[in-house]
Amino acid sequence: MSSPKNPWRGRIIAAVLIAAVAYALMRNSQWRNFEWSAFAASFRQLRWGWLLAAACCVLSSFVLRVIRWMRLMSPTKRNVRFADVFSATVIGFCAVALLGRAGEFVRPYLVARRVGVPVAGQISIWFLERFLDLSIILVLAGSAFGSMNWGADSELAAGARGAGRAMLGASAAAFAALFILPPFFDRFRKSVLRLAVPLPPRLRDRLGDALARFGEGLRGLRGLPSAAHVFGSSAVMWLVLWLAFDFMLRGCLPDRSFDARQISAFMGLLMAGSVVQVPGIGGGVQIAAVAALTGVFGVDEEPASVAAIVIWLTAFMLPVPLAPALLARQGLSLKALRQLESEG
Repeated sequence: MSSPKNPWRGRIIAAVLIAAVAYALMRNSQWRNFEWSAFAASFRQLRWGWLLAAACCVLSSFVLRVIRWMRLMSPTKRNVRFADVFSATVIGFCAVALLGRAGEFVRPYLVARRVGVPVAGQISIWFLERFLDLSIILVLAGSAFGSMNWGADSELAAGARGAGRAMLGASAAAFAALFILPPFFDRFRKSVLRLAVPLPPRLRDRLGDALARFGEGLRGLRGLPSAAHVFGSSAVMWLVLWLAFDFMLRGCLPDRSFDARQISAFMGLLMAGSVVQVPGIGGGVQIAAVAALTGVFGVDEEPASVAAIVIWLTAFMLPVPLAPALLARQGLSLKALRQLESEG
């Protein structure tokens, strides 16, 4: 893994983007009368039972991620200890929470280190896992956007339904590729590289490397039993996460009711916001949550702000208190995670 030329560049860009969006949001006339007393009252109205249930769902999703990862590893490594992959998964998500998206590569690196397999193969599994998760999010958000009641604003409704159809089309193409490609991927890769001959050599090499990694991950989908296992565990995991967001909204906004389509749409908007974040602070998640709750669902600014903070802590920061003990068992520290990030 090569070191980036400027590891702070992405963080600075993310911080500037988040600050710009936050400034534009706060300039809205609705936010000029923000009441801090109502903000504090919203904290007192939290329903901790629902939030505890949401936290249990988030932790359960880590277990399902590990099961899926181990199945994808099975063509190259069968006798893998659950505890090794689970600790790497929790530490990896802690790295993402504290270090930003560059921390994504900590998880495959730690799995490779604990299990004794090449890092490149684990990166290919990570790449396929991200592809699967994105496809499922597109299904959830696309179906919600296409069928929700968007009120009297016909332009908004038409735009949302158009976006929903585009998401569903993209997810259908992605799932079709995952079903069809595995047995024929080698021929597909050679065909793509032949078509890429006119490209500059450096770009062609990167494309070949990306295709090779993706192909390694696809080996875990060859055969109906493996594909059914991976797709089934992915579906169950996202059902558990959907329940987690349902419980979080119930716990943060007890006076509001959200139907299934609204929860799915909220998840899609939140995942889009999570792409841009400042390490350890988030930013994109909270802004996306506030914008969705106030702009789409009509929640007041104060309870929406509280919900954004609590949902960020529950859904994205939960691994952080668990990681130090797991790091200590592996002879690592948070400082070591930063060193791994700089290599990623």
